[in-house]
Amino acid sequence: MEVVDLGTLDGRGVSEATDVNTRGIIVGWSETVVEGAQFVRAVQWEDDEPTALGSLREDGLGDTDATGINARGTVVGSAQDSDWNWNAVQWVDDEPERLEARSGESRSRDSHATDVNARGTVVGHFDDGDSEVRAFQWTERDGMVSLGTLRDDETGRSVATAVDDDGTIVGYSVGNDGRTHAFQWTKREGMTDLGTLSGDGSSAAFDVQTGAVVGWYAEDGEFANRTTTRWDGETLDSIGTFRVDNTGYSQAYGVAGDVVVGASQVDAGGSHAFVWVDDRLIDLGTLSNDDTGQSSAAAANVQGRVVGWSQVDGGNNHAVRWTW
Repeated sequence: MEVVDLGTLDGRGVSEATDVNTRGIIVGWSETVVEGAQFVRAVQWEDDEPTALGSLREDGLGDTDATGINARGTVVGSAQDSDWNWNAVQWVDDEPERLEARSGESRSRDSHATDVNARGTVVGHFDDGDSEVRAFQWTERDGMVSLGTLRDDETGRSVATAVDDDGTIVGYSVGNDGRTHAFQWTKREGMTDLGTLSGDGSSAAFDVQTGAVVGWYAEDGEFANRTTTRWDGETLDSIGTFRVDNTGYSQAYGVAGDVVVGASQVDAGGSHAFVWVDDRLIDLGTLSNDDTGQSSAAAANVQGRVVGWSQVDGGNNHAVRWTW
């Protein structure tokens, strides 16, 4: 297995990789210094070399982050504007474009894009102006459209985390019982509750590919012992953790083919990035010389590349690429 420290934009600070496409292009963010001030910048790594993506602000200041990239190389994420508000954006020729409602007016003071599929459909969440967060879908034709929530009266919070190439969207939403539940949204059926392993408790979904949805599930009052869950049609699978007694937490963030990636608690305390394949939980370790510290995997592609972050010697988190 190859492990590569992707570093940061200026050789110091913190960075994180959030997604990788089938061409091996990686996106995420890195701390950097602009005009003497420290900001977070959206980054694209190609051949493991980082390039900062553009800012919405004319002065080049403000934070940006990249959270998704599709096979064509379209990058999505969020960027602060001149009023320091967050805006869902996509980068075109390295310059950010706001993703807004069809009217051309922003849906809210704050919006964040999380993923984009091969068709250019973008998902994320926005503040509806009444202190409620709503999952959205954005397309070139329809603009930003709310997906509602799992509650019958469509109140409460919902967040869209990923979109498959067929348009299936997943995320999490408050349900009628007041708990957070993983959801799946399709144009035909709207938002549906993916449920939990026991019928009670809470859950959340973070990625979807070809019908397989991954995330976590927790019994009531047991969030510290949440476990990685894969919804696959009518089947729900779960795993434990790296700990000897199988306690603690694990949660999945990405799926590619038969491979699920995420993070699991270890006996030393903290968590390590994992690959879950063929019902085996494989520890990807960390960038520290003695394999101590923490790490987490955020996404994978079918070519065997896994990206995320890891602590390095000295304690900072760096974006990392594993190839296994």
